[in-house]
Amino acid sequence: MLEFLRILYIILFSGTVIFLISRKKFPVGITILFISIGILVYLAVPLDIIRKILFQTFQNYLMYKLMVVIFLILFFSKLLKEIGLLDEAVFVLEKSFNNKSKILPVFPALIGLLPMPGGAMFSAPMVRSITNNMEIRNEDKTFINYWFRHMWEPILPLYPGFILQLELVIAVTNHSNAILRILLWQLPITILIFLGGYIFKLRSFSKKQSNNNTLNLKNIYSLLKKIWSILLLIFLVIFFNRIDFALLIACVTILTALIYFKKLSTELIFKILKDSLSVMIVVLIFAVFFFQSTMEGTGVLNEISFFLSNSGIPIAIVIFVIPLIIGVLSGLTITFIAITFPLIIPLISTPEFSYNLIALAFLGGYFGVLLSPVHLCLVLTNEYFESHLNKVYFLLFKSMLLAGIYGIFLSLI
Repeated sequence: MLEFLRILYIILFSGTVIFLISRKKFPVGITILFISIGILVYLAVPLDIIRKILFQTFQNYLMYKLMVVIFLILFFSKLLKEIGLLDEAVFVLEKSFNNKSKILPVFPALIGLLPMPGGAMFSAPMVRSITNNMEIRNEDKTFINYWFRHMWEPILPLYPGFILQLELVIAVTNHSNAILRILLWQLPITILIFLGGYIFKLRSFSKKQSNNNTLNLKNIYSLLKKIWSILLLIFLVIFFNRIDFALLIACVTILTALIYFKKLSTELIFKILKDSLSVMIVVLIFAVFFFQSTMEGTGVLNEISFFLSNSGIPIAIVIFVIPLIIGVLSGLTITFIAITFPLIIPLISTPEFSYNLIALAFLGGYFGVLLSPVHLCLVLTNEYFESHLNKVYFLLFKSMLLAGIYGIFLSLI
């Protein structure tokens, strides 16, 4: 009972603080730091453990790498904006589709093919360009950019979380066609995520605009000329995935600058450089990694998994809820899979492996990651559009309804 109350407190405390402070538009990074400190105080963590958590955070190579990647993403996107490629691509899309609701998800979904942390920052400037002349709230921009960027995660083998899930399943089942079986059960999640976003948000814009489309080969060719650098980056990431992403984006950025050097001046380059640097984004990234180190260093994540798996709660609920909670607290797909699937897989392996239940476990964790206040894509996009996080959450909950119904179906068959 004591463990349950500790777990409940941490979840409610984190959620309540995020909800209350987001209403005042207080910086999310500072909020997450406050939550981490509150958890450390509540658990009465000894000073030597706190020091280890801090050292773990400061020694995390991935944190510094992510800061560099986010800077490069911002620099690249601002470069495309300044030389006019971004606005020209948006103009071609607007000319091809008079109804902007049809093009709003295009760039987030396209960039979603890149499995990079904080990738939503790549498509955010594109969403902003498309919505320039639209009557649309900042919360809607945040939602669209965030939601459609993550629709591929249940089915795209480029994502580390999906790869880890596949490896863990194959290790138990020895099924050579495990990937096809996983895709069969998880493809509906991606479809329903898209439909949820369309029905509960995009459709409201669609009704207000014309549906006269003029998409033709000329417009497609013109669009490809404007977004060639983005497509090149996607190609390089897919086929040269062993090369560091930061190096790939740096190379594509330099190539783009060299090709369009006549449009660039020293002054403009320094302006792009200055606009790409943000102290608050550095604080935000540090806060997220410090929170994750706090969760791991205090043993909270493992404690939650162990408690629920031995709680006597119906198996389908346990399979959904354990990844959901770990997903919320970690904000990382690979983390909830690495921590919870070794506990869940033995529960669903007898008398034969239940692929519908492994899909249910993934759905729970996926929902948790999408709702996590420490999910970098969510907090970075929210910061970029200066939106109210609690209003964004309302849109997220609504759009999860269809996939949630599918979860009930998975638990019953």
